[in-house]
Amino acid sequence: MSSEEKAYLLSGESYFNNGDYPRAIEEFNKAMKVTASEARVRNNLGIAYARMGFFEKAIEELKLVLRLEPAHSTAKFNLGVAVCEQSRKYIECGRLDNAIHMLKDVALIIPDNPLPVSTMGIIYVIQDKKTEAIEFFNKALSLCTSGQYASVKKSIEEELKNLKPPP
Repeated sequence: MSSEEKAYLLSGESYFNNGDYPRAIEEFNKAMKVTASEARVRNNLGIAYARMGFFEKAIEELKLVLRLEPAHSTAKFNLGVAVCEQSRKYIECGRLDNAIHMLKDVALIIPDNPLPVSTMGIIYVIQDKKTEAIEFFNKALSLCTSGQYASVKKSIEEELKNLKPPP
């Protein structure tokens, strides 16, 4: 990593950590012009875009990271989060078909991430398709194997409890 790239990257990370996402994006874009570690910079850009609510731009950057480094676990996690947030925007607008299309597309890229799968379950709850919702929630639950998904697992278990009739 060149000293110029490192300076832009560290500056961008500093702005990011202080919540100044527009300046972080500016620094990350400067780093992109001189980088040898494009995946790291693009991952940081994706996170900054997501924090600003620009989920489509975040998704675009994070997909690029995974094209460069398919095993980049942080980008996989971040992509799952960004997709779910964009899906929630679609759901709020009643654009369920857009959400479903995007979730299915991303599930092919990150099949081991429970976030898009559980969001599909939520869509099926909204559509009053309980059988499908339970199927997707159970699949998402089976993917919650690491501690980083503990809160997701708890939410899914609550959704399942609400869907299943009492004995």
